[in-house]
Amino acid sequence: MNSLTRFLAFAVFALGYSTIHGALVFTEDFSGLTNGEAISTTNTSLTYIRIGNGGGVINALAPGSFGTGPSATVTQSSSSGSLNGIGVGDTLPASDVYDLSLDFRLTNLAGDVVIGVGSGSVFTGNSTFSTAQGLFWLQSDAGNFERRTSSGWSNIGGGTTLLADTNYTLRVIANGSGSPLSYSGGTVAANTMDVFLNGALLDDDVAVTTPGLQADGFRIYQVNEGEFRGGYDRAR
Repeated sequence: MNSLTRFLAFAVFALGYSTIHGALVFTEDFSGLTNGEAISTTNTSLTYIRIGNGGGVINALAPGSFGTGPSATVTQSSSSGSLNGIGVGDTLPASDVYDLSLDFRLTNLAGDVVIGVGSGSVFTGNSTFSTAQGLFWLQSDAGNFERRTSSGWSNIGGGTTLLADTNYTLRVIANGSGSPLSYSGGTVAANTMDVFLNGALLDDDVAVTTPGLQADGFRIYQVNEGEFRGGYDRAR
C-alpha cells in the first residue's frame, strides 16, 4: 500500500428514496467477508466496483474500522490513475428525494473522495462526476468539504476542514422535488438539502445539485491516490 492513503469508512451508509415512506431500498453488510478478501458484485449487493488504471485493491479488512465487523477498503497506487470506487447504478427506485447517512474516516487528506446520488452513465460507467447527473454531489478535496452546485464547488458550512484519522457521521437529506418535506427532527425546502456532520447542521436548505432529477443510483469513489473503507451500507 502506498504511503499516501485515504480511508473512508461507512459504518452506516443509508440511502432513502423517501423521507415520507422511509422504505429501505439498498443494504450491504460486509460482515460475511474475510480479511483481505476481494470485494465483488458477487459477494456483495453492490452492482458497480471499479479499479482504474492507477491500480490498487478493493478488499475487506477484518476487523474493520467501526465496531467489530469488517470494512471495505479501496486503495489507489498512482496519483495519476483513474477512479477507484463502488456503488449501485440505475437500479434503485427513481426519486427526487433521498436521505443519505455515512460514517467515514480519512487517513490522510490527499486527493479527492467523491460521494454522489443521481442517475446516468457516471453511475454505471467509469467517468468521474457529472453535474447534470447528480441529485447531489459532495467531496473531500484535500480535506476541504464541499458540495456541488449547478456551476461549481461550494464550501459546506461556509468552510469545513476534515481532519485525518477522525471519525465523522454525515447525513444529507436531499429534496429535489418542488414541495417542502418534513423528516424526523426537521424540514427541508423544495429543491434544497440539509447537510449534517456529527449531528450538527452545517448547511440548511442549500440548493441540491440538480433539482427534479430522478435519482436511482449512488457512487463513492476516490481519485489522485488514496484509500477508503466501508463497513455497512444500506439504502432506504
